[in-house]
Amino acid sequence: MCCYFKNLFLLVGFAFVDNCDLIQSGQDPRVVAESMQAVIREWGDLMEVTGGALETKKSYWYLLIDYKWVRGKWTAVNGDVGDFELSVQSVDNAKISIERLDCNKESEMLGIWMAPSGEKKHMVAQMRETALDWGARVCLGNASPTDSLAALHTTIAMKLKYPLAALTLTEKECNHIMALAIRAALPKAGFSGSMSSIFRHAPIASLGLNVTDLYTTMGTTRTALLVHHS
Repeated sequence: MCCYFKNLFLLVGFAFVDNCDLIQSGQDPRVVAESMQAVIREWGDLMEVTGGALETKKSYWYLLIDYKWVRGKWTAVNGDVGDFELSVQSVDNAKISIERLDCNKESEMLGIWMAPSGEKKHMVAQMRETALDWGARVCLGNASPTDSLAALHTTIAMKLKYPLAALTLTEKECNHIMALAIRAALPKAGFSGSMSSIFRHAPIASLGLNVTDLYTTMGTTRTALLVHHS
């Protein structure tokens, strides 16, 4: 004899973010800093309810007060609040000061290096190093021509696309980053590594290779996000 039971399961999904940017704005730098301290305290209290705590080693803050005109462009300026410090409560209830960073110093958030001033040297260097490492592996590997070209589209190109929406890179910087991957993959796929970008980036339907153009991708991605959030 067979018995069938129909049981109802209620599944509750929980999502959490272990990295978060907290932003405060205003006219008076000290008032803004004090407001941020209140936000940090409330955020820490909420995390304590779930049994968590703020990670002091991964916490830092910026105070960007204004921009000044330097050599034909606006340049970020650090704010001044005297000896004011932001602090968090550690797991053992100790008061720990949060490191304050210069507005030009890049910090990592979810794999992207950014700074309030727009500084991007470290991010460009990281992306180029990623392309260099990938290119070296391709050169040393035994992938077929078809697989080498496919890998250019599905692996390194996708990885380099990830931070583009949060960056403002020049066309020269984008080409500088992607060049290392292109020069490694195209010869493996049976094409010249110095092939003209006109054919390299053209769609397959137009007899091109449809290789990702980071500069164009950055522009279209940012435009789509602006339209979506507006």
